[in-house]
Amino acid sequence: PSGGSLLWVELPEPNDTEQIYQDALAKNILFPPGRLFSLQHKFTNCMRLSAGTWNSKVVDAIQILGRLCKR
Repeated sequence: PSGGSLLWVELPEPNDTEQIYQDALAKNILFPPGRLFSLQHKFTNCMRLSAGTWNSKVVDAIQILGRLCKR
């Protein structure tokens, strides 16, 4: 992304990235769910992805994450 190495992803509501996080963790994919960035339990449909490194392992993880989000 331009301007930094983090990508803020906002999914359509009512998606809950906490469940996606649990499913991704089972596949050794780690990201912080958006709710961690709010004291008022906001951003539950968001996630923050690191874009600091780009290689085939990251591409594979993003594809898996995309499939998890689509469910």
